Amino acid sequence: MISFFRYRLKPLHILLAAILSIAMLAVMDIYSLPAIAKEAGGIPAFDLQTFGYTPQTATTFLQALSESGKRLFLRFQLPLDFAFAFVYTFLFLALMIRLNKRGAQLIAFPILLFLFDITENIFSIVFLTRSEIPQVLFQIGSAVTLTKNALTAICALIIIVFLILLLKNRKKKK
Repeated sequence: MISFFRYRLKPLHILLAAILSIAMLAVMDIYSLPAIAKEAGGIPAFDLQTFGYTPQTATTFLQALSESGKRLFLRFQLPLDFAFAFVYTFLFLALMIRLNKRGAQLIAFPILLFLFDITENIFSIVFLTRSEIPQVLFQIGSAVTLTKNALTAICALIIIVFLILLLKNRKKKK
């Protein structure tokens, strides 16, 4: 896998993955997430809480969310979010491995991020399709969201550091 990213992947592939990631994120940020919040009386979805959510916050959102909001979440937002996880994971892996030879040692971070994002989406499906949800599931779901957000920050930081090192090394060569 690492040799694929390092030697066979072209900059154009990375650019296309970046464009697709940005486009998917834009659709979520501009259309689906605001539409879902509107269908919940202005309350943002529980999985958008950077530092997790309480069982009460999640319950309030779920109770406020209309049936059409649930359909939008389940039939549009979540499928898009599942696809987005694949695209940005590919992008993060490609950037880490292509930007720095040591990037291969850090691929666990985007892989874990992917797994936590998929798990978060599964929790969302459970929350949206079940009427009785034990508080412990909300607590676990919140921990998954918090961990996903921390891993996102770590991946972004690694890529930024690799970009800075790349620019610094290019300046030295001149």
